[in-house]
Amino acid sequence: MFSYPAAMKGSYVLSGAAMLVAALAATVAGQQAKDAGPPSPVDAIHKLVHAGSYEDMAAKADSLPLDDPSWKNLFDVLVEAAEQRKDYSYLKRKAQEVLLRGRDSETRAIAAFALGIGDWRSGQVSEAVAAFSEAIRIRPGSELAFNAEGNIHEIKDLGVGQPTPHFVAQTTSRLRKK
Repeated sequence: MFSYPAAMKGSYVLSGAAMLVAALAATVAGQQAKDAGPPSPVDAIHKLVHAGSYEDMAAKADSLPLDDPSWKNLFDVLVEAAEQRKDYSYLKRKAQEVLLRGRDSETRAIAAFALGIGDWRSGQVSEAVAAFSEAIRIRPGSELAFNAEGNIHEIKDLGVGQPTPHFVAQTTSRLRKK
């Protein structure tokens, strides 16, 4: 005879063990967060973006030297902030500044890519193509260059507002439909 409680008895042990493992993982993660020290500039600026403190975000970002390695990750946060505000002026200004005065080629390529995104979203497509092309020139063969090439293709060949290409569909029985 089947007994539901008897069949489920083992699952209580498993769920209890799973809860203990989850509690241990949370404790370890909490301890690691305490041991990690102060948040990185990128994390601090990201928190300001989520708090809607864009002026504080800009001030904190402006305080970073242009050769700070944080810029490699900070442009993602600045793009996020620009998208939230629907204002790309700060992103474009900062990306241009790092692109022109930065020393590290990877950081400069990331800045060029971010500038391309800001220009594209602002409707400045020719400037966006130029910025993406600069990212390709700085770091040819990189994943960033590959993504920049894709963006240029999308702008030039798949742009919004362009007429769709004419095509003729053909069925499996070779009937053509227009």
